[in-house]
Amino acid sequence: MTRPRKEITIYQCDECEQRYLAEQWCHDCNRPCTRIGPGGACPSCDEPIAVEDLLPTPQGPGHIN
Repeated sequence: MTRPRKEITIYQCDECEQRYLAEQWCHDCNRPCTRIGPGGACPSCDEPIAVEDLLPTPQGPGHIN
């Protein structure tokens, strides 16, 4: 059984940069949050982490590893 998309989505407050899992509203700033993308709780620290945070940053053309 799959989860609804919102349950696995990371949101971030534009004001204080606090991240939330499946919550679209910042409780501290009383503002709506911006959708970051799919993610979950970090197994090490339990903080919300997006899949894109775990992927390597794409390099421009001509980049040598």
